[in-house]
Amino acid sequence: MRLSMNIAGAVIAGWVSLVWAQPPAEDADIRHGRYLVQTSGCNDCHTPGYMQKDGKVPEAEWLVGDTLGWQGPWGTTYPANLRQLFQQLDEKAWLARVR
Repeated sequence: MRLSMNIAGAVIAGWVSLVWAQPPAEDADIRHGRYLVQTSGCNDCHTPGYMQKDGKVPEAEWLVGDTLGWQGPWGTTYPANLRQLFQQLDEKAWLARVR
């Protein structure tokens, strides 16, 4: 489970970097990243109101984090703003985090 979360983090980081660090473009990498974010459930936790609105949240509001806490045997976690998190990482730090 932890490995798959790291892989998902890598995918998200790549997509976030492509979408928000560069001018808008509709190339294959962005489409692929968007698809992975949507199908892997990233928005379920990291986009406020995503599940309550049946996924009908503008893409500009995706992955901004939420104040809603998720409880489990690990305690309570709060979804981070993935846009800010991954914009702070240079390539070396991003690769270290992915590993």
